[in-house]
Amino acid sequence: PAALQLGVDIAADGTADPKGSATVHGTVTCTQPVDVSVAGEVTQVVKGATVTGPYSTSVPCEPGRAVAWTASPTPTGDTPFGRGGATVRAQAFTQDPNYGGTVAVERTATVQLARP
Repeated sequence: PAALQLGVDIAADGTADPKGSATVHGTVTCTQPVDVSVAGEVTQVVKGATVTGPYSTSVPCEPGRAVAWTASPTPTGDTPFGRGGATVRAQAFTQDPNYGGTVAVERTATVQLARP
């Protein structure tokens, strides 16, 4: 069989709730049925402060369709995420079920955060 192929996309929109956490989302694609982990971070400059929040989630991927993922990172410091542009890094990874080893793909995108 062919080696596993993965893809990851990040949606151009997200939310920043008034309590400070953000919600970002996107899709993963695959050529074999596998559970895919999506991990990364959201970074935003808010009033001169750099706000960063890591996230991690997992989704069951099905070949031939884009499967949605959603994550809600909480900022690591005291400054909350706000409205406006943020940089989102997403890495999708899993084990190749036929050949072993980790298959990973990474993408970075600018996302506009709005109030929910």
